[in-house]
Amino acid sequence: MRGLPGANGVLFGRQFSAGGARPLAGGPDLVLYAPQLELLRKAALTVFHGGLNTALESLCCGVPMVAIPVTMDQPGVGVRIAWTGTGKTIPLAELTAERLGAAIGEVLANERYRAQAKSLQRQIASIRGVERAAELIEASLAISQPAVLAA
Repeated sequence: MRGLPGANGVLFGRQFSAGGARPLAGGPDLVLYAPQLELLRKAALTVFHGGLNTALESLCCGVPMVAIPVTMDQPGVGVRIAWTGTGKTIPLAELTAERLGAAIGEVLANERYRAQAKSLQRQIASIRGVERAAELIEASLAISQPAVLAA
């Protein structure tokens, strides 16, 4: 958070429970739990491990990202973030404070990342994914009624 005047970071997770974490440089808020969607609605940037849910929630809120993929599907999500122009990705093996600071600075300074995130936000909203999934499930239940077995 150093070098970002007026910025406030929030770090959350088990490692920050019961005040066990020592204060960090830049003074981010350290909490066990935070309402992620509420934070994303106010966020300028998401810095995270590259999990798909957080990436999609960030896009649903039009927030650009810096991903630091660790395992499983996260490297693939990171590649997609870079490919869509909605953020930057730093492989964990290449992570340094300087690289992270540079990626954060670039994503915050270059409006095209936010513009791309906002563009995908509009596309996601227009798809009506949850409503469409419910319609498909309801339609399939109406078509294929389960057979009733005689007792």
